[in-house]
Amino acid sequence: MTTTAAPVALAEPARVEPVECIRKRSVPARIDWLLVVQILALVLLPCACYWPALDGEFLWDDDLLITKNPLLQSAEGLRQIWFSTIPYDYFPLTNTSFWVEWRLWGADPLGYHLVNLALHVASAFLLWRVLMILRVPGAWFGAMLFVIHPINVASVAWISERKNTLSMVFYLGSLICYPRADGRRDEPAAWRTYAAALGLFVLAVLSKSSVVMLPCVLLLVGWWQKGRLGWRDAVRTLPFFAVSLAAGLLTIWFQYHRTMSAETLAHANPIPVRALTVGLT
Repeated sequence: MTTTAAPVALAEPARVEPVECIRKRSVPARIDWLLVVQILALVLLPCACYWPALDGEFLWDDDLLITKNPLLQSAEGLRQIWFSTIPYDYFPLTNTSFWVEWRLWGADPLGYHLVNLALHVASAFLLWRVLMILRVPGAWFGAMLFVIHPINVASVAWISERKNTLSMVFYLGSLICYPRADGRRDEPAAWRTYAAALGLFVLAVLSKSSVVMLPCVLLLVGWWQKGRLGWRDAVRTLPFFAVSLAAGLLTIWFQYHRTMSAETLAHANPIPVRALTVGLT
């Protein structure tokens, strides 16, 4: 009687990976040193330029808006900042940032200066991104020129001008999201990006109403990218124009009834002094 030997299972040959795959996996990604230098420069150079401002004290409107502002020093003040006509102007997000910071460092101006500087540096990075999206040559140089240009000294070094540095961050954020929403093919993602652009614009308006011209800038961006404007571009900006209109009317009311009220003018500088200093405001 003959027995048949059971078949022996042969082991599969070991899979040999191509040399290129092993090399790619073992070699770490190369560092883009030019990008590292650009990032460090956008952070360090403005810090060096504005270093003397960090020793600055409160001055001019800082007393009215911060050190002697009862809205910042009371818990009830946060509600009044948003839902009352007590403030001299309606910048609720800016005043909220002051309200929070008063609880962090009180009457020490250093903290306020650092926040202003950080916002300014953040705006430089956002502007760099905006210029890259628009394919403007020398985008980094444009951002660097912005962040160290003397024209921004008052906005960064003067604590009361927080409304400029804060609104600029949201303004540029909206300017980044809006073109991306137009270029997305995925409908839900496009709507989310569009909503982010509109939301950031609202935050910018709540920081300073002077940004109401953004809808016009968005139309210019559309023309820059496509070489023309259609009815769809106009429709997409309608909610932005609606926000601008509401913000403009609200600002006019506050300017007329609060900023330029008889009570405020009674405590203002004499007319000759205001005439001499008009170029500084």
